[in-house]
Amino acid sequence: MHNDLRILFKAALIGLGLMAGFFAAFPVAQGRDYKPLEELGGKLVHVADAWAREATEADRSTAVFMTLTNDTGQDDALVGVSTPFAEKATLHNTFKNDLGVLLMAEVEEIPLAAGQTVTFKPGGMHIFLSGVRQPINLGMEIPLTLVFASSRKQNIRVRVLSKTDDDIYPAHSLR
Repeated sequence: MHNDLRILFKAALIGLGLMAGFFAAFPVAQGRDYKPLEELGGKLVHVADAWAREATEADRSTAVFMTLTNDTGQDDALVGVSTPFAEKATLHNTFKNDLGVLLMAEVEEIPLAAGQTVTFKPGGMHIFLSGVRQPINLGMEIPLTLVFASSRKQNIRVRVLSKTDDDIYPAHSLR
């Protein structure tokens, strides 16, 4: 029992350290000057159905999916993402090559015209997390910060779904 408490305590300390690092990174990302929300009209991009695929320690990568609706009244673009759970978070799109094989490629931004809805889904656009720092388990919620071209940053929480549900995740094979 004493060892169980020590392990739990160490896990809690690691988690606190990761969260401290995550929140310390909020003020600056990618050299942009971020403006207070009030200066940007006070409206946010609406995020719905955000979820990630669970990732074991051996996986070291996973993907995040969601639907974004630009309710800000101005054109914008998603230009970056960060999370304390991965060394790197990048924007990707999935496509078929000439042989019909699904491949993914990093993209610099995902445009969001005013009023537009963009869906990130398996086999399409997604956020790719690489260098996962710890297992991302079913039922967890992981924090993400979305970075927009307009200098907006938006913090969200993403629920983790089962890795075994292959029919919802055809573009990646992370096992």
